[in-house]
Amino acid sequence: MELEGATVHPTGDAAPDTDWLPALRRLVGYWAGKRGDAAIPRRADIDPVDIPTVLPDLWMIDVVGSPPRFRYRLVGTRIATRVDHDPTGKWVEEAFPRFGESGHRQAAARVVETGVPCVYSGPPLMASDPDIYRVQRATLPLRLSGDHTEILLGLSLFMFR
Repeated sequence: MELEGATVHPTGDAAPDTDWLPALRRLVGYWAGKRGDAAIPRRADIDPVDIPTVLPDLWMIDVVGSPPRFRYRLVGTRIATRVDHDPTGKWVEEAFPRFGESGHRQAAARVVETGVPCVYSGPPLMASDPDIYRVQRATLPLRLSGDHTEILLGLSLFMFR
């Protein structure tokens, strides 16, 4: 998938890209280590105590229905600061009206459908700070009990001018 000025790709089992910021590599590696023999780790296998340095930039989204809708379960404090509000508990398109028309919605839906993580690096579409020129974001699938994606775990890292 291509977005103007961005790189979006599924990560699969590939090693983290050397252009990824260290926190992104850390989270993707942590997620991969929690899979065991499963394609997608369980939500219960993810312990925030294991990844304290990424918590301010972390988010979780509940996947609801089919076609999927997305509702924020958790939003890190640094993200809430960067977007000028805490969207926890809100539908993503309610918190960010441009989400539905963006490639971000497509990428999230693809992660739900395939169970394959996706990493985005490109211009910000949802940050309100004009000094933010680039974002790196990982979108990782989690399951509750079955074998399909029910929660998206993500990390959004903002780069400033």
